[in-house]
Amino acid sequence: PEWLLLALPNLAENLLSTDSLTYSGVYQYNAAIIPFVMIAAIHGTRRLITCWQGWRGEHSESGSRFPQKSPSMKHPVLSTAATQAKDGVTFLAWRQSIALPLTSMYQHSIITLNARITASISFMKRLLDRVQKSPVSMRVSVYAQARRTSLACVFSRKWHLFSERMEPLARTIPLLRLQWITLVWLIAMAALNLAAIAPILGSFWADHIPGTREQNIQRLLSMIPADASISAGSTLNPHVSEREHLAVFPSLSDSNPDTPDIVQYIIVDLNAVFPEDRVSTDNEINHLLLSGQYKELARAEGVVLLVRNST
Repeated sequence: PEWLLLALPNLAENLLSTDSLTYSGVYQYNAAIIPFVMIAAIHGTRRLITCWQGWRGEHSESGSRFPQKSPSMKHPVLSTAATQAKDGVTFLAWRQSIALPLTSMYQHSIITLNARITASISFMKRLLDRVQKSPVSMRVSVYAQARRTSLACVFSRKWHLFSERMEPLARTIPLLRLQWITLVWLIAMAALNLAAIAPILGSFWADHIPGTREQNIQRLLSMIPADASISAGSTLNPHVSEREHLAVFPSLSDSNPDTPDIVQYIIVDLNAVFPEDRVSTDNEINHLLLSGQYKELARAEGVVLLVRNST
């Protein structure tokens, strides 16, 4: 569980947010939480297995995880060692000529850094000793130690009672079966989570036939010449990303120095504009129309297509 403590700040930020996208669990705002949840699940599963072995009276196999080296691996052939020693003399002379100055600088820096760290630690120790010797600090320390001892005794007693209740169950379920039960439970919980969140995730799948709205958007996009410069809204921009001269509305010119003029066409999906940007987007389009720079070429289901008057 202590691994979950690292995720608490981000979890609190998401849960306390007033934006439904933040705490919905669908978007990228949970990315910083997932690694700690996975690590906590791994350590928690390992602790469960260890406790289960203890309740069953079993012990995990001890021993090194790595194979011991054979005598032949520990003692290389003498001829190989002699060859390596001969080559090492030349390399050592070259290394000393270059590495000695760097080593000297490194050692001097380490000595200086150690001296400063030692001085800082000594100062902190003196400060802590002075604080700990104060009457208030001593009373707080005595009270905290008493509470800690009391809580430890209570926890130990409750854990002992819990272990006594779990031992009969643990003896009836072998460790291998417990691991399979844990695996099935994890898969079931993942499936349950997917089933609960599926209606929201459904909007990300291209599993439907384009409706009238998509067809109208495609019709407006086909009205723009292939070589024309265009400024598209953020939702329509990916559909015209293959064009050479492209800007993201409300910008009216791309970053290419060869095209200093404003774009020839503007296409924006007003229904997909964020609520906080809707007023400014409407004002910008109305300004472009009233100023005479652009005229409306077509409009369909909230998607507006403007063309520059000089085009």
